[in-house]
Amino acid sequence: MKNKQRDRSALSMLLLGAISINVQAADALAPELPASQDTSETAQQEVVVTGTSGRKKKFETPYAISTISEAEIQRKDPKSTVDLLKSVPGIKVENSGGQGGGENVVIRGLPFSGFRLMDMLEDGLPLFESNFERQLQIDELYRVDLGTVGAEIVRGGTAPVYSNNASGGVVNFLSNFGTTEPDHAAKLTVGQHHQVRADLAMSGPVNDRLLYSFSGFLRQGDGLRDPGFSNADRGGQIKLGATYLLGGGDKLFVSLKHLDDRAIFYTSIPLTDTRNGNSLANLIDPHTGTLDSASFRQVRYRVLDGQGGSGYANRDLADGIHPKVTTLTAGGDFTLPGGWKLSDKARYTSGEAGFNALLNGAPSDAGALLQANLSTAQKAFAGTTSLRYLYAGSGQVFDPAATAGLTMTNTWSSTISTIRNAVNDLRASKSFALADLGTHDVAFGLSLSRYSLEQQQIGNTILTNVKNNADLLDIQALNAAGQPTGMVTENGFTTYGSGDLIGRVHGLASAVYAAENWHISKDWQVDIGARHEVRQERGERGVIGKQALSSTSPLAAQSVTGLTGYVPYSVTQHGTAWTAGSLLQISEPLNAFVRYSSAYSLPRLSDYWANINNSVAGTLPNGQPVPVTPVRQAEVGLKLSQPQLQLVLIGFYSNFKNLNSSTYFADATGVLTNQPLLINTTTKGLELEGTWRPSSAFELNGSVTLQQPDVDGGVTFTTLSANSLAGKQIPRVPRTMATLSPAWLFKFDDRSGRLYATFSAVGKSYQDFVNTSILPAYRTVDLGFQYRLTPGVSLQLTVSNLTNSAGLTEGNARAPSGNAFSVAEASTGRPIFGRSVAASIMAQW
Repeated sequence: MKNKQRDRSALSMLLLGAISINVQAADALAPELPASQDTSETAQQEVVVTGTSGRKKKFETPYAISTISEAEIQRKDPKSTVDLLKSVPGIKVENSGGQGGGENVVIRGLPFSGFRLMDMLEDGLPLFESNFERQLQIDELYRVDLGTVGAEIVRGGTAPVYSNNASGGVVNFLSNFGTTEPDHAAKLTVGQHHQVRADLAMSGPVNDRLLYSFSGFLRQGDGLRDPGFSNADRGGQIKLGATYLLGGGDKLFVSLKHLDDRAIFYTSIPLTDTRNGNSLANLIDPHTGTLDSASFRQVRYRVLDGQGGSGYANRDLADGIHPKVTTLTAGGDFTLPGGWKLSDKARYTSGEAGFNALLNGAPSDAGALLQANLSTAQKAFAGTTSLRYLYAGSGQVFDPAATAGLTMTNTWSSTISTIRNAVNDLRASKSFALADLGTHDVAFGLSLSRYSLEQQQIGNTILTNVKNNADLLDIQALNAAGQPTGMVTENGFTTYGSGDLIGRVHGLASAVYAAENWHISKDWQVDIGARHEVRQERGERGVIGKQALSSTSPLAAQSVTGLTGYVPYSVTQHGTAWTAGSLLQISEPLNAFVRYSSAYSLPRLSDYWANINNSVAGTLPNGQPVPVTPVRQAEVGLKLSQPQLQLVLIGFYSNFKNLNSSTYFADATGVLTNQPLLINTTTKGLELEGTWRPSSAFELNGSVTLQQPDVDGGVTFTTLSANSLAGKQIPRVPRTMATLSPAWLFKFDDRSGRLYATFSAVGKSYQDFVNTSILPAYRTVDLGFQYRLTPGVSLQLTVSNLTNSAGLTEGNARAPSGNAFSVAEASTGRPIFGRSVAASIMAQW
């Protein structure tokens, strides 16, 4: 009953919040292929809508903003949403998890490798109130298709004034809500591992006031790394949109989108044998290999029901990351008396997101693992003298010598997240002039977000060998005669429920914000903005405990960890963000700007289900609550826009306080233990982004990031001195990143074509705060070719990672060595995807 009441309240908020959305409607679905349409005049007049109260020329924005056009999206042919961002300066992406999301980004060295500090918007509104929960990351809820007409990315700057979760920055995807001329496109793409995708987009006028749009896709394939079973990626999306023109620039918008897409998630793989340093590439190829396997695709595991009983759950690894979400968006722009403009936009999101994946552990000596379990088996099964491995399911004996004498204990992780969110953003703005005091642009806004999240995260450990498409293993106890006396594992499971996290919460996030842009003169402007948010929520934390079952079962099944009950809680939190900046036009093609921003990051919703100290959830080891984290950024930049050259050079500074994290430390005996931390960091750096078009036949795009991402210190909650962390490099943040993208534009037989490449370089980084595990520097090369076969049909070929680089995006993340290790390359890691080829054909009419 309570859920129904919340649903009615959410729908009421959607309907009461006026009907509008402040977005750019697409003028066309896809520009004429390869000619350099982004002429100097177009580049100088380009308008953006992100990080500002209305529409503003990109060249005149006093903050760091990058844009990705519709044509660029098509050329990049991104494997995932995160993959699209890898050429943006200041952002390090880990595009190695698959096509369904759940991948990491780090912006300007801020020490959190996920979307917690970088919001993702669609047409200026969030996809969900929280953008980074455990096994529910915001990029899992968005898919790029032919209806995506561009993306705008703000780094720092004004982002935290216009969004609740944008303390580090924001990416805003823009959609087609209808066009004044008929514009249709259909695209078919094929790739390796039986990847096939069909896209369709249509838009145009119904009459002189009503415009419509439609877009969607269907796809299937075996994944970017073959998991040993078919259709690891499958699903699609459909979106309907419309715009009603009221006249005088006023309009109404509406769209309805349904996403139902599955994509396998890839975890790290074993790289080296920690016993001797030998490579394991002969067992699992870092370019193409994966631990995922049909051997443990479909599983049945034990669970507790929270009421003293137990049962079973069935899961399928092929479900992978599976959002099944419906989104209704409505909005409008209106002109009011007295020169005021009103923009109101609302969204209701409802659905479920599944996350079923294998999360890696560490390879270990197979003999040592048997020995470690022997004494427990002897106590449980009389007469036991030895243990051996079996292939789970078949019962055949497994000889560890076949996989270098190694086995692995991994986690079969399954999470179901049910989400609902009704958000409304109401904004009033006005421009006016004051005698001798220049022109003023003011905006006032109110944002309301009613949300709910119910999540069950179940982690069960399984035993596998070490090879591509690993086999599921069991451990069997034997007596002196070699006869079975019992089973240590059950169907490959070594424990049940060791990684469980369960809870549910509903709440209201209310924010007020205001901004003023003062044009002191034609060449000089100053702006200031602020936002204050209050988040009130009530929930129930799942209590995780252990329950004994049958003493005659396999050892793994004699006790199960899981839900034993719920504990209610409530919490109210506050955050205030503000920013001030100024832009000076030094000359017609050259601007200079400066900005300072102070923002905050609220704890995750699920932080109040975990972080349990002295039986109190949502706390630190010292008993204090998980903090609201302050984030401070500053930047100074130059923007040059000439007929053939556009350059942006920015120096930036970011400071982060009280990151609630953990890392591995080696004690005096060399044993590694995971220790909680509160970390403070500072990053200073330079970003360079530019485009050079010396002729109509050639263009060069590129970006460079140079940064010094340092740990300042923090609180360790142990006897270890926090000073030992000072001066270390922030985990997973390289000091250098660069991309260079040349393109040759040509005509052959009066048909236009484009040959292009992207050269990327990522510097060395580390996995942990103590800098023990190195992620080596790596380079990649991507190639592309576009050619218009007829006026309405074009062909595209792409080669990703031409040089077959095996660069690591994470290493030893869940699998530290059992003993102390010196600074060395990771022994487990998640490499970028190896060389792949894709071809597509698009028809436009």
